[in-house]
This record gives sequence, C-alpha cells and structure tokens, in this order.
Amino acid sequence: MRIGTINARTFAALTLAFFAAAAAIGYSSFVSAAAGGPTVVLSSTSATTTNAAAIAVTASFSEPVSGFATTSVSATNATVTNLAGTSTSFTFDVNPTADGAVTVQIPADAVMSVATSTGNQASNILSFTSDMAAPIISSVGVVANATSTTITWNTNEPATDQVAYGTTASYTASSTLVSTTSTSHSATLIGLSASTTYHYQIQSADAAGNMATTSDSTFTTAAPAAVAPVITNVSATATGTTTATVTWNTDVAATSRVYYGTSAALGSVTALSTSATTSHSVGLTGLTEATLYHYKVESIGAGGTATSSDNVFTSGSTASSTPLAVTSVDTVSSTATADGTFANGWTWVLHFVVPSNEPFLRLKFADFTTTSSSSTIPIANNVRYFSPQSSNAASSASAIVETNNNYGTALILTGDTSTSTAGLQIDVTVQAAVPVRTTPGVYSTIFGALSTTTAQ
Repeated sequence: MRIGTINARTFAALTLAFFAAAAAIGYSSFVSAAAGGPTVVLSSTSATTTNAAAIAVTASFSEPVSGFATTSVSATNATVTNLAGTSTSFTFDVNPTADGAVTVQIPADAVMSVATSTGNQASNILSFTSDMAAPIISSVGVVANATSTTITWNTNEPATDQVAYGTTASYTASSTLVSTTSTSHSATLIGLSASTTYHYQIQSADAAGNMATTSDSTFTTAAPAAVAPVITNVSATATGTTTATVTWNTDVAATSRVYYGTSAALGSVTALSTSATTSHSVGLTGLTEATLYHYKVESIGAGGTATSSDNVFTSGSTASSTPLAVTSVDTVSSTATADGTFANGWTWVLHFVVPSNEPFLRLKFADFTTTSSSSTIPIANNVRYFSPQSSNAASSASAIVETNNNYGTALILTGDTSTSTAGLQIDVTVQAAVPVRTTPGVYSTIFGALSTTTAQ
C-alpha cells in the first residue's frame, strides 16, 4: 500500500512538471499583441455617408511590419482590394457590397513587427454608410399663379430641394438651392409671366450625393388678375359758355362717365358710355356761364370701378360776364441801357382776364415819351410781347414784335393760369428796347388791349 501511494504522488509531480515545461516552451516561441506590439491607425478622406464604389483607406503603423495582406483587414459588408505600400504605411480600397453599414478594422496579431516579431495591436474601427441609390421622388404637386408657382414633392429619404425651369426644356433659371435635407420639399418660382407655359425639372440629392431628377414637365401660369382701371390725365376744357369736354386715360379698356355740379356734392351725371376704351372724352352741356364746376370721372373695367378725385373747371365766359381787364402789372426791370437790346431794356408782366370765348388778344402801344425833354422812343421794332398761355408766341424766342402803333398780331390763347376762375387768366410779358443815343430820362407809354372771337 505504501509503495503504491508513493508511485501515485511521483506521477502527479512529473505530470505537473511536464505541463509547466510545455507552457514555458510556447511563450518563448510566439509573443502576442498583449505583450505590446506595433500600433496601427486607420484613416480615410471619404465622407462617413458615401456613394463611392471604392472607399480609400490608409493604414499607418508605428513601426515596420511584415505579412500585411488584404486578408489582414477585417471588413463588414465590403471587400478589400488594391493593397499597396511597405514598412509602416499602406493603402487599400474598401468596396461596399451593398447599401448599408460598412466597418473596417485591422485586428490584433494580423501582422508582425519586423524588429521584434511581435503581433500588432488592434486598430481603430472606421465606420461608413454606403448609399449608392438616388432618392425616389413622388407626390409632385404644382400650384400656378399669374407670376409665381409653387412646386411640392416628397422623397423616400432626406434630400435637398431645387427646381430648374424656363420657357423651354433647356431651362434658364433655378430656384434657390435648399441644402438642408428633408423628405418633404417645396420650391417657389417667382418673377414669372402670366398665361405662359414653363418647363421644369425637380432635383433632389441625398447626403451621399446621389442626385434624383424628374423628367421634363410643364405648367402654365394663370391669367393676370383683373384689377380696377387706373385713371390718369384728367382734364376739363370749356368749349363754350354752357358746354365743356372732360378727358382722361385709363390703363385698361373701361367705360366712361362724369359726375359734376357747382359744389363738391356734384349732383349731375352724364349717361354711361359702355364703349370700353383707354382714351375717354365726355361732353357736358347745360352749364351756366362763368361758373365754377366740380367734377369726378368714373371708369368701369373687368376688374372693378375706378373714380378720380374731385377736380374743378370754370365754364366759358363772354365779355358780358367776364369783360377784358388788366388785373395787375408787375415791373420786372424799370431801368434800361440804351444799347438797342431787349435784354437790357425794360420788362413788365401784364396780368389779364380775357373772356373765354375771345381767345385772340392784341396789344398796341403809344411811343414812349419823357417830361424832361422832347425825346421819344418809337414803338416800332422796339417793343415785343409774348405769353406762355399762347400757342404762337409762348416765349421771347417767338415773341410778337410791334411794327407800328396799331394793334399787332394776336396772341392765340390756349392756356389758363387758373381754371377755377371765370375767364382766361393770362400773363403777357412786354419788353422794350432803348435805342442807342436815346436821351436819358424817365419814359412812359400807354397801351391798349383787344380780345376777339376770331383772328381778324
């Protein structure tokens, strides 16, 4: 019994010694990464979400290594190709096999240190999302107005917004690019022409850069909205003592009517002219001579009714109601140089009221005389006159020059400085030139005025 016990113990001791020796032999023949081998860092310039068929990756080791092959790289949902490099730096391509998550890592002990035969430490993990499918565009909607149009659509993944458009399929403009991705999209096109057909194409790109475009489509903008006419150039002209003509313009074809009366309350109205036009003329009858009238014009168009503000005019007058008169005289220049020029002579402005039915006005002058001597200044060729309210002598350039002491050529009166006052309110400028060697002194003249219904 004792001998058997001793043998058993001896066997156990030998067994322990054998395994201990075997363990010692294994440790000395291979040193794992756990003992501190080369480190490696993976890097890539690719975006984390990409539509690239090949993702370039760089592996940088802390010291020269050997045994690096494509099989040294662990890649999920991808293959590894195009390995290149030596010593401490290598490059390779990671090729996604399907859309979705892609990971890349060099596991521990994949290569060996050239110097120490020690296995490498595990690298960092690069993660990508492979997306090589363009967004799917659906639910396109178009709301076209006269000068703008809104286009809406959906995508099956977040994507950008933009619409190319133009009057042909070549497109000449684009909406503002909305780079914030979304699955619900809207683009408003502005500055369009009414009643016009436009071509358009929707463009949406996902985060990976995959661009989806629709085929060419068209829409037609709405007709311009009908608006009330715009009234301009309102004017009234007395055509007689009891008649007048009112004229105006509108931007669109419209009807014509005039409201009028002797106060702002009006009270009278002309018959509606339903003939649509942009140039309007309405006659008023039954007016009272030399009377101030208020009036408003009205035009009705497809988009509504427009009415002017209150205006006034004075009906025509005759000498019986508004006799010819000089209301005042303004002296512009009361001293003169005897050089024979109108520029350095005397100038006055005569203010007249002229019967409106007598639009022809003539003047005549006596020769200038002075009390200090017998010297005179003849009127002939030394006096001229003009009126801004005339059609034939509106300025000094077309002034009427007196040739004798009789009534000269008539001013043809077509204007009125105050249409709200009875008669024609007329300003006549009179200029007198003083001949060379005229005796100095204070000179005076008398003048006459004549208004007539015809030129005579």
